[in-house]
Amino acid sequence: MNTNTPDTHERYDAVVVGGGAAGLSAALIMGRSRLRTLLVDADEPRNAPARRNRWSTR
Repeated sequence: MNTNTPDTHERYDAVVVGGGAAGLSAALIMGRSRLRTLLVDADEPRNAPARRNRWSTR
């Protein structure tokens, strides 16, 4: 048990796992709907460009 965290239990209406485009969109919609939402992400940058897309010529 981690002793650095307070002994309180937060209650959420929804938990979103993943901070990608879909996760952020879902969390945004739920937040706008006034739901208590927790967003969990691995905190790893994903800003690398795709190697290939449908418009690439190679």
